[in-house]
Amino acid sequence: MSKCNSIERTLAIGLAGLILWSSTGVVAQQRTTTSPNRAGGGTGASSGTASGTTRQYTPNGTVGDAMISVDPETHRVIVITDEETSKYVGQVITNLDRPEPQVLIKVVFLEVTHNNSSDIGIEGAFSRNLNSTTTGIVANAFGLSSLNSAVGTNAAVNAFGQAVQSFAPTPPGAGLYQVLGSDFQVTLRAIAQAGKTEVLSRPSILARNNQQATITVGQSVPLVTSVSYNGLNGTPVSAISYQSVGIILRVTPFINSSGMVEMIVSPQISQL
Repeated sequence: MSKCNSIERTLAIGLAGLILWSSTGVVAQQRTTTSPNRAGGGTGASSGTASGTTRQYTPNGTVGDAMISVDPETHRVIVITDEETSKYVGQVITNLDRPEPQVLIKVVFLEVTHNNSSDIGIEGAFSRNLNSTTTGIVANAFGLSSLNSAVGTNAAVNAFGQAVQSFAPTPPGAGLYQVLGSDFQVTLRAIAQAGKTEVLSRPSILARNNQQATITVGQSVPLVTSVSYNGLNGTPVSAISYQSVGIILRVTPFINSSGMVEMIVSPQISQL
């Protein structure tokens, strides 16, 4: 019976200062309330006794001793020590284990086709019937070419190099506007072509403060870096490394205490 009580008393002393610190910023303490008195007699565990000896604390700021281990699966720091030392260890770990601020970065990759071509001008035509003969001229208003004249029923070549067949009303939305009179006709031309924009991708990434994040829209392409030959039969052996090809965006966020975010953006477009 005495041997069992001794084992229980040793376990109670060892577990009295078991403290678990989670690496997520939350301190979780797990202690047993079992004292050596309840386990079979003896002095209390709070006095720092172990195996019948008393731990002496030095006055130079070092308080007690501790056994520290890390659980990589649960991301916890396990400290086995006495009650007084655990307070100081807990303060240090709490001050160090603070979650870094993060920011969600959303990016839109666009492919823009620039096309600034336009066809803007004024075309005028004048015709008069003299001695049973119809004469007419057609010219532009910008002086880009000399006047072109023609004799006949409104058959002429305008300044844009297009034959004027008729001055009938144009359908709506064609970019043309006509002014008709008894012996003159004016056509206003305003036609422009706009470019197009195509959305390639809308990626997003969660980046930590002061740490670079990389967004890649593309593919990994194998590249031959070196070639060696087998000494026996001369068979070539190629060493291959993979390289990201496409649109690569490197972003480094900087988050201040007020929540404002500044970013260093480094885009790169690569192709084979």
